[in-house]
Amino acid sequence: MFLRGNVGKTEGQSFPATLATNLTPVQQANLAKNGFSYRKEVPLAPGKYEAKIFLRDNISGKTGTVSTVVEIPVGTLAK
Repeated sequence: MFLRGNVGKTEGQSFPATLATNLTPVQQANLAKNGFSYRKEVPLAPGKYEAKIFLRDNISGKTGTVSTVVEIPVGTLAK
């Protein structure tokens, strides 16, 4: 995951993570059908951030990305 504060700036912070597992054919089919959830808590000060997620399947070499803008309201405490 890559976070960039004050959307539009070029600098940001990366939060690398690796998820590795061996799936049975049934588990692979279930994952392909339903996807999966991943949660990463990151302490953030109030402001607007762009979050970009990059995924790679090391076996097939397929990749994917998604990005979204998240706004942390003033008065919210960072954890």
